[in-house]
Amino acid sequence: MAPSLHNLHLEGVEKLNGNKYATWRVKMESLLFFQDCWDLISMDRPTRSEEELSKWDKKAMFAVHMIRLSVKDDILSHPLDVKTPKKAWETLRISMSPGAPRGKWH
Repeated sequence: MAPSLHNLHLEGVEKLNGNKYATWRVKMESLLFFQDCWDLISMDRPTRSEEELSKWDKKAMFAVHMIRLSVKDDILSHPLDVKTPKKAWETLRISMSPGAPRGKWH
């Protein structure tokens, strides 16, 4: 079944605000897995047929939107720069690591 914003359940995931990243990460992993999007976190955009790419792009943008919607606005300052779930996940991981500047997606 294709993911839908209508069945997106972010209620159990407190928006990431720079604190409790480890808790947010575990909850988002569960949510992405439940929405059949977790595999996209480790994938770059594949080279396939146009039909398969279209399906991948739709699923990938759903995952990116789930990540964006689960992050407070002050952390999500450059949302259009991130086009894949893998890049969104990695950028947040790096941004939330100790000593990293807060408040911007690079």
